[in-house]
Amino acid sequence: AGHGDVSDLKASVAELDIEISTAELARQDAEDKRCQEDIQRQQFEIEVQTQKTQVEAASSENQRLTQRLTQITDRCSALRERGEEVASKIQRVELKLAKTRAELEEKQARLQQTVEVASKVCPREDMVRSGALADLPVDVEMLNRELGRARANIAKQETRFGNVSVEELQYEIEKQERKFKKMEDEVKGVRRILDHLQGMVGARKALLMKTAQLVSKSVSHAFNHYMAQRGHTGKVKVYHDCGKLEMMLTMAGSSGPSGGSGGDPGRSRNRNIQVKNTKTLSGGERSYSTLAFTLALGQENESPFRAMDEFDVFMDAVNRRIGTQHLLEFARANPDIQFVYLTPQDVSMLDKELGEDGFVNVQRLKNATR
Repeated sequence: AGHGDVSDLKASVAELDIEISTAELARQDAEDKRCQEDIQRQQFEIEVQTQKTQVEAASSENQRLTQRLTQITDRCSALRERGEEVASKIQRVELKLAKTRAELEEKQARLQQTVEVASKVCPREDMVRSGALADLPVDVEMLNRELGRARANIAKQETRFGNVSVEELQYEIEKQERKFKKMEDEVKGVRRILDHLQGMVGARKALLMKTAQLVSKSVSHAFNHYMAQRGHTGKVKVYHDCGKLEMMLTMAGSSGPSGGSGGDPGRSRNRNIQVKNTKTLSGGERSYSTLAFTLALGQENESPFRAMDEFDVFMDAVNRRIGTQHLLEFARANPDIQFVYLTPQDVSMLDKELGEDGFVNVQRLKNATR
């Protein structure tokens, strides 16, 4: 019978060895996967930083082009007003000139008609022979006076509008129209560039918000992972639009907030209670939750130095042991980061971690003398 028990034990040991090997392979696969995820996360963070820099550059260029567009628009408005004013002046001068020319043509027509009638009544040769032609220059002189008055009126109107002739006004209008057309084309070009930049800024902002949401989810998953080590669950929700963070916890083995305060003492203590206000937790629960949240944030931080002061305050022995184990595992998983942990509690549990690799170093200070 004894020989049979030994065989069974050996078989059990062999099975356990196989299970240990299988578990070790699974752990190694998980470790390799986590390393790959860390590399991808670092690449993603570099891309996020690059996108941030491009967004800032695009925003600066957008502001500069917006100012340039405003200046060009104001200048176009001023030119448009000047063109309208010049066009109005030309219109008034042309109306006055047309009126004067019409009067001149009417008087010339009347003069010609009078001369023709007079010629029929008395030919020019007869008037020359009779000497009556001497009275004729009176009409021509009057006509010249009317013509002089018309020209003086035209000159007066030109002086009134800045000594600018109709031809000069017309040339100025055409010049301003060409200038306005050129600036209008420039405005359209700047508007196209501005629309393109605004589209790029919008796309980068959307990518930045998507990245922030992915980081929030990563922190929430890591936080829940560390809380699950004590049988709790946790969730972190970040509202990026208002800059608010909400933490929801479900503590195992609690009949009410703060370990039963405010509840019925006769109820069972193995109910899971969801908590949103960490002030209702006990000191140990709050300390462990803070530690779990800090570790979750640490995965998204690239600082080469980390320091935690009195992280195990108000923790019981079990929470201290698990929390310290998490910190050591996190430190070993990130060998390129220097970790400094300060605590007034007993750290004799770490003596077994002081191996030849020198990864863990404990510095004990003497009590202060008073």
